[in-house]
Amino acid sequence: MVSRPVVRTVFVVLALALAVGVTLQNLRFDAWLSGESRAATALDSDFTAASVALADLKAVEAGFVAAGQSPEFWTSRATDILDQLDGAIAGFAATSRAASAAPHYDAAATVLQNLTKIDGRAREQVTRGERFLAADLVFLDGLDANRRLAQELTAARDLERADADQRTTRIVRWRLAMNALALGVGVLLVLLSSGSRRASVPAAEPEQPGRTATIMGDLRSVEPAPPLSPAPASAVDVSAAAALCVDLARLLNVHDLPALLGRAADVLDAKGLVLWMADPGRTYLRPTLAHGYTERVLQRLGTLSVDADNVTSLAFRTLELQVVPGPPNGHGAIAAPLITSHGCTGVLAAEISNAAGDDSRRALVRIIAAQLATVVASSEAAGSDRRAHG
Repeated sequence: MVSRPVVRTVFVVLALALAVGVTLQNLRFDAWLSGESRAATALDSDFTAASVALADLKAVEAGFVAAGQSPEFWTSRATDILDQLDGAIAGFAATSRAASAAPHYDAAATVLQNLTKIDGRAREQVTRGERFLAADLVFLDGLDANRRLAQELTAARDLERADADQRTTRIVRWRLAMNALALGVGVLLVLLSSGSRRASVPAAEPEQPGRTATIMGDLRSVEPAPPLSPAPASAVDVSAAAALCVDLARLLNVHDLPALLGRAADVLDAKGLVLWMADPGRTYLRPTLAHGYTERVLQRLGTLSVDADNVTSLAFRTLELQVVPGPPNGHGAIAAPLITSHGCTGVLAAEISNAAGDDSRRALVRIIAAQLATVVASSEAAGSDRRAHG
């Protein structure tokens, strides 16, 4: 029969392997999202250049039919622009990832051929001295072809953007599904390991807390507390914890996050939760979302310097779970960093009774913080992509 220490070692190895695999895959997802954003930006730039070339073509053709103008310069310039547009349309069609845009590229190529023929006939009329006939070709037939070409390119660009948005959404959903599955497996491993530890290790004497903490993150010295009787281990609702992880992974609208934070407080049996987020320069933390506290309490929280001497700032700096036991029959604090592939973005702080002695709830705080970090990272990626698309 396999001994319990061996079983616990296996659980630890599996958890580490899962963490490494999920981290590497998240890095790949980050690379894919960055690639999609760069490709969308480059495509928008190319379409903008094509639109500018069409506007230039109007002015150039008007120049070589105008009286008193030397047609050689303008016709040469028109040839260069037509060649540029031909190359751009061929490039769009060759690199397109949206199948629905292909008919618009074909139509654009056909319209460009007609526009080139109109330009050629206008040049012949200018050579013969028939500038009025050339002007009719340029300002009637030429402008109509120019407008239709712009419409085809605009339609193709919109389809390319929609296809890029769909690819980005798929990547984000794959990432959330993978993290949800990984977190579910992680919860199971933690609970199995915790159960094995409780079954094999006799009840230890409770810690003698010499410090207490509040959810605001302050650390204050107190007199040593008298010995406490061992607190009963909390019964973690595994089904509720797994359902919460799945719903966090499926979160698409940040307006639904407060309700999920309330469910997290119920799962953890926490008096209150505060989600602290770092500013872009990562110099201070501000309370972004909370559950279990009045508006007046939240207003008093203010911001915390990341270098301050409190449990929340310490968790942000060290990237480690921080626990401060509370007074007898009171509440302590647990602060878990929100770690992404780009570093720590915030801290989840929970006010929980028996914070130091309950391994399963400490593990759940870390799991929920990891899922929140994924949600925050995905939201920032989606926001960056929307800004790149204008």
